[in-house]
Amino acid sequence: MHDVVRDVAIWIASRDPHGFFIRSDAENKGWPNLATYDHYTTISLVGDLEIQDGLKCPKLELLQTMEGLFSEGSMDNICKAMKELKVLALVQMKNRGSSSSLGLLKNLRTLTLNGSKFDGMSTDVIGSLENLEILSFRDCRSMRELPREIGRLKQLRLLDTTNCWHLEVIPHGIFSSLCRLEELYMLNSFHKWEIGTGREEKGMASISEVMSLSHHLKVLSIEIPSVIHLLPKDIVLKSPTIRFGICPTVGRWTAAEAFKESLRTTYAFENCLMIEKSDARELEESQAVGLLLKKSKKLYLWEVKNFSVLTDLDKEGFQDLKDLNLWKCPNIEYLANGTSGFFSVLTDLNIGGCDQMEEIVSMQGREHEEEADMIPFHKLTNLSLSDLPRLVGFFQAKKLYSNQEEETTARVEHQSAGIFEKAIFPSKCISWFPSLEEVQLKNMNFEGVLFDLKIHGQTTPIFPQLRLPKFEIFEIGTLLSSRICVLAFNCPRTFES
Repeated sequence: MHDVVRDVAIWIASRDPHGFFIRSDAENKGWPNLATYDHYTTISLVGDLEIQDGLKCPKLELLQTMEGLFSEGSMDNICKAMKELKVLALVQMKNRGSSSSLGLLKNLRTLTLNGSKFDGMSTDVIGSLENLEILSFRDCRSMRELPREIGRLKQLRLLDTTNCWHLEVIPHGIFSSLCRLEELYMLNSFHKWEIGTGREEKGMASISEVMSLSHHLKVLSIEIPSVIHLLPKDIVLKSPTIRFGICPTVGRWTAAEAFKESLRTTYAFENCLMIEKSDARELEESQAVGLLLKKSKKLYLWEVKNFSVLTDLDKEGFQDLKDLNLWKCPNIEYLANGTSGFFSVLTDLNIGGCDQMEEIVSMQGREHEEEADMIPFHKLTNLSLSDLPRLVGFFQAKKLYSNQEEETTARVEHQSAGIFEKAIFPSKCISWFPSLEEVQLKNMNFEGVLFDLKIHGQTTPIFPQLRLPKFEIFEIGTLLSSRICVLAFNCPRTFES
């Protein structure tokens, strides 16, 4: 059915007076009579087809070819015969000749060279495309230097060098010259940024130079060797609505690689910030980092030291954060001191290797607050906790007793009713997680229960979305050797069934 619909759409487009010519398996269908090409405004060819010399389409405005080959001299002759071209997309193409005649395409607005090999292209050619608005070198893995002439493209709005693995040279001054640049995609390519302004004539581009465009920059996707490149005081993020993906050059953990892959394969990514081996005290002093933290939807912190409470990095409580990953942050003790409004849209929480973390949420000073006033994780669906040797639970239930006498009485009543104190999910916070679907615990020496449900009425919905087959436990000390049904849930009979 898909093929039928596609063929009908192509047939209708071919009859259009604007003149569309589309072939998805060009290597099999070949070329029709060249004399019939004069009226075409749009040509799209996908397949291993050689673009022959002599192709003339004086009215052509869009030419897209994929996986083909330009024969000797055909590229130059095509450019001379198609001066009305506005969009030229050459994807995974090979060129046997030069491309010097590209400079004749004065009306060109979009030039896409994704995955193509055009070693003969002169850098002067690109600089002469004065009306160019979109320039993409994505997947051009043989590219080693960004042509200095790109700085002459005053109308350029989008530049993409994603997956240009060998791109090592970007001269200083190119970015600061792109006065209308709105979107910059550079993941998995250039990472030899100068620290500071990089104003030396022979220096490389710097993050300061890129951020000087931030009053009109709408999308930024880059890799940096270290967050130190974002710390200079002259780096100011001027646009509060910028969409960004910023990560370290070398991701040392699985989550980092998964994030980078999502950035490399789509333009529709959400705000994401990854920080490795940093000092939180320095991060707090940076205006740019502060705004990035506040606007992040995905946040990855790896070996960030000198902060005990995550909300110290954003006093408003990460209102936009959906996905939080903490790994080997040596000083963190908990995410927040219980108060409503924090982490209101959080869906994924992954914490591992944080040796000082005793609880996820602290109730210190708030022991007598009502449940409704605590942090509700209404949208949390996935929770992963690993290598947390001091973890007592989501919060420490024992802190709910205000003095020794009350604690002794309550403890006796608590134990006589068969209610456990030590629980990763104490009874008071059970209602915080109406959307929880998956829980994974790994490498924790925890003694107690997972879910303390005993005080909840049998008619009360408890974790309505939790899928037990997705509940995974790995190497959890005493808990693993005990009866999972009783010790994991401490639940009413109706829930056990």
